[in-house]
Amino acid sequence: MEARGESYILRLAGFAVVLMLMAAFTLSCGELDDVVDITISGTVIHNSTSAGLFDISIKLSGTMTGDARTDSQGNYSFGSLTPGRYTVEAISNDYDFEPEKYIVITDQSEPNVDFTGTPK
Repeated sequence: MEARGESYILRLAGFAVVLMLMAAFTLSCGELDDVVDITISGTVIHNSTSAGLFDISIKLSGTMTGDARTDSQGNYSFGSLTPGRYTVEAISNDYDFEPEKYIVITDQSEPNVDFTGTPK
């Protein structure tokens, strides 16, 4: 597969939409067996210190589902995903997050989905 595209992130009322728009896409019959694995990853940081937030729950829903927790640096990752539409949400009893959630529409890119947490 060969693809060239651009990513656009729109933030509206606490939501972010990531659209992967393909400028060109070519598929030949010899490449039909190719499998695309996508990773959605990001970081959750504190709003005033920019330090990574540890042990924050991250929920993935959509084409595939999953749950992750941030590591000591605030990083998380969902790997081996198929192309599709996903919603990514950070959840905590101690923080409110901006944006509230991301909606990711992707085919071959690997979007970085970051959140900023403000103590409640």
